[in-house]
Amino acid sequence: MDNTILVIYTDHGLRYAIHERIPLIIHFPENANAGTHQNNAQNIDIPVTLLDYLGIPTPAWMNGTSLLKGETPADREIISTTTGSPKEIKPPFYQINIVQVIVCQNWYRLNVRKNTFEIGTITGHTTKCDKSLLPSGEQVHQRILEYLEKYGYDISSLQ
Repeated sequence: MDNTILVIYTDHGLRYAIHERIPLIIHFPENANAGTHQNNAQNIDIPVTLLDYLGIPTPAWMNGTSLLKGETPADREIISTTTGSPKEIKPPFYQINIVQVIVCQNWYRLNVRKNTFEIGTITGHTTKCDKSLLPSGEQVHQRILEYLEKYGYDISSLQ
C-alpha cells in the first residue's frame, strides 16, 4: 500500500438513485493527501485527481476537478444522465431517459421520455448550502434544456 494508488467508488446508488450520497475513496501511497471532502464530487474528478497526483497535465478535453486542489465549490452543478430500457431507444433522446442535476443538497431530475420534472433533497448530505445559493427548479429545468440542445437533441417535445 505504500506505493499503490487505490480507488474505490461506484457510479450510482441502488437503481441509479441520485438522492443518496455514495462513497468515493482514494488512497495514495504513504497516506499522502489524507483527509475528507464534504462537498459533492463526481466520477470525472477521479482521472483529473490521479493525473494531478502524478504530475501529468490534464488534457484540455478532460472535464473534472482535481480533489487535491481542496474542497470543490458547494454550489457546483453536477449533470448526469441515465438510460432507460433498450426497448425504448428512439428519437429524439435515444438512450437518455433522465437528465439529473445536483447542486448542494438538492437534486433535480427531468425524465425526457415522460416530460416530468422532480426536485428533492439528497439523503445524508454533509454540507448543506444556504438556500440563497440553490437555483430554482425553473432555472435548473432551463439549464437541462440548454444542455440537451447544446449536444444536438431536439427539445421541442419538452417545451
